[in-house]
Amino acid sequence: MIELDIKALIFNQFFLLLVSVLLGLLLGRIQYKQIKLGISGTLFTGIFFGWLTTFLIMNNSLDQESINFLAQRSAEAEIVDESLFNLFLIIFSASVGLLAAKDMGLVIKKFGIKFSILGFAVTLTGALVCYLSTFIFKDADPYALAGVFTGALTSSPGLGAALESVSSAGYAAQEAVAAGHAAAYPIGVIIVVLAVNLIPKIFSMDMSREFEKLEKEISSNEKSQEDLDEASEKGKFHLLEFTGVCLLGQLLGSVKIYIGPLGFLNLGLTGGVLISSLALGYIGKIGPFQFRMDEKILTALRQISLAFFLSVVGLNYGYAAVNTFIAGSTPLIATAFLSGTLALAVGFIIGRYLFKLNWILLSGALCGGMTSTPGLGAAIDSIQSDKAAMGYGATYPVALFFMVFFSILLHKLPLPH
Repeated sequence: MIELDIKALIFNQFFLLLVSVLLGLLLGRIQYKQIKLGISGTLFTGIFFGWLTTFLIMNNSLDQESINFLAQRSAEAEIVDESLFNLFLIIFSASVGLLAAKDMGLVIKKFGIKFSILGFAVTLTGALVCYLSTFIFKDADPYALAGVFTGALTSSPGLGAALESVSSAGYAAQEAVAAGHAAAYPIGVIIVVLAVNLIPKIFSMDMSREFEKLEKEISSNEKSQEDLDEASEKGKFHLLEFTGVCLLGQLLGSVKIYIGPLGFLNLGLTGGVLISSLALGYIGKIGPFQFRMDEKILTALRQISLAFFLSVVGLNYGYAAVNTFIAGSTPLIATAFLSGTLALAVGFIIGRYLFKLNWILLSGALCGGMTSTPGLGAAIDSIQSDKAAMGYGATYPVALFFMVFFSILLHKLPLPH
């Protein structure tokens, strides 16, 4: 006799995750003119299933047996365990960093100041929009709007700083910040994912010309392409070294640096793993340890981890995103949309027209300014090149600092009464 508990299967986190990824990849293959979502499709299917599942749970539409595995996490609307989120994030960041590491030194040397300015400009714009919104939407909770800033720019470290800075105001203030972040985060992700896919089409960019321009810009690298090719081991993936990169990155991201009145700052999981993989990948080899691996294998790892990572984001934040629109929370929606859109627009205008940056690097730099890992994945998928990670890696640390700075500053500026 064969038995199959359909209800328990449908509401199992692994089943939901796999279905979301499968349907998302199918959605990503649909092309309208020159536009298609690619791997980013898993984000949107994740949002749908995340909203649907949480809606059924919160409205008691399911029997206890069907939602047993979700019972403990239903209050936070967390469909997929956070450990899976972190695992996919670590693998994605490490594989992207190792793939983009070759020319990282030269990129920082040639464009470091420009990327630093971009990181400042993007975060400043997002913070200004959220601050002005407290005067426009006077009935809105200013703490929630402050949380929107960290959510629209998809910054978990910024959220941590914001929560810590309002702790003296009590639990209600912290809850409002967290709610604003949860509502704005999916909106911020969607904005940056769509932007990196649509901007090249809207501005009719010739991607082959962008790649040619980039190759000329990095052709003066001290290490010739022949040396790099020789250093890379074709067809090999070093699990020991890859694990070491991830472990070192987590340790690096956990180190807290005291920065005076702003408190402590750390790179976080994404920043730590990305920096360690870029650094070790650039060095290439330390004693018997080889950090240059076959690009096809690393690319496969990057694609798999990104597809699942985006799906987890959608599943866990889908309810907050959809419910915000359904509930008609105009202040939060408008602020999140304007903050994310204007921050990207300012960064694009400065990077493209003032600094004349190549789109390959600029797409990654814009995502770095937004501290958006999902955006980086979408940028890489859109331009079909991991070189976008060089712009991301050079911009992210500066943007992270100002994210924390502005998150704290927003609570110290005068607010409307």
